[in-house]
Amino acid sequence: LAKEQPGFWISCLEWFGITTAQLCFAFGVAISVHDFEDLVQLIGAALATPLCLLLPLICFLGAPREFMSLLWPKAELGSASALSLLTLALTVVGTIAAVRNIVLNFGK
Repeated sequence: LAKEQPGFWISCLEWFGITTAQLCFAFGVAISVHDFEDLVQLIGAALATPLCLLLPLICFLGAPREFMSLLWPKAELGSASALSLLTLALTVVGTIAAVRNIVLNFGK
């Protein structure tokens, strides 16, 4: 989008809101976890996969449909759905492992 196009500032505000919410979540986790290794593991498991895979995929699929009235081919939607499910699975498994490690190491 160019600055002259309608919706540019709204999309900038949406992006700012998403990244600010993730920053606040990460800061809250950073304050609550005592061991740095556990903190890095938890933030990486909970935020790295969605930020690197899911958010760009959502932006990629949503932009043309909204602004150019285009629909994506079924093969691309199928691969995007598979990637979304893989991202969700990796995020859940990684976060569970990180939380389990924090709980096991809490009293040490």
